[in-house]
Amino acid sequence: MWFFLSLGLMAFNFSDFVERLLVYFPERELIADPLKIGRVFIEDVFQTKDGRKLYGWWIEHPQEKASLLFFHGNAGNISHRLDKIKILHETGVSIFIFDYSGFGKSEGTPSEQNLYQDGLAAYDYLINQRKKDPKNILFYGESLGCAVALEVATQNPVAGIILESPFVSLKEMARAHYPFLAFLAGDKFNNIEKIGKIDVPKLFIHSKNDEIIPFSQGLKLYENSPDSKQHLWLDRGSHNDAFFLNAHDYQNTLANYLKLL
Repeated sequence: MWFFLSLGLMAFNFSDFVERLLVYFPERELIADPLKIGRVFIEDVFQTKDGRKLYGWWIEHPQEKASLLFFHGNAGNISHRLDKIKILHETGVSIFIFDYSGFGKSEGTPSEQNLYQDGLAAYDYLINQRKKDPKNILFYGESLGCAVALEVATQNPVAGIILESPFVSLKEMARAHYPFLAFLAGDKFNNIEKIGKIDVPKLFIHSKNDEIIPFSQGLKLYENSPDSKQHLWLDRGSHNDAFFLNAHDYQNTLANYLKLL
């Protein structure tokens, strides 16, 4: 009995190791704020259910078409998304972007479960502090943030989800970059298991030249998603610059997507 228990604990610890190796690259220092891109904002502090303080920016749009909850990727912090915020804001959405535990000013350390709790707290912030109707809330997942967006959407109503460079699971990411570690990745960030449970309009965005999250993973999620879906497959750009090289396409596609909600 103790032998099998020890094996289970070893597998759990190795799974956590793979998660830390592949996933989190936070930065604490904020390099700028939305004033740099000419946007008025409110910095708000909110808490997870277990008491971690998280920081985020609320950037309202005067002719708001929807409220967009932005789940950023695995590196940097909210201040590294200013150019993207500007482009998205120009489509007519108010934006709430926040930092996960251990990123920017937010307390705690990152982990899969902490990120999920962070995302749930950010959703509650929009509902309770900003008094937003779930029928007018959009999720925008960026890379790792797609996993958080999908988890929150399995537990809460939302008008739609935009997934930029989503991945199938941590195991599939390990298989793409560290094949010898894939069997240790466990069942973490199992997005393929969740995608079929969320029947709201989805917009998938992925570069065919993504060198970090292979395009095949975004395509697999798209194919396994319920029929209410659109896609924007990009021929230009890699993981980190496709958004900016195709900004006009992003804006047009998002504008058309908003009309369908």
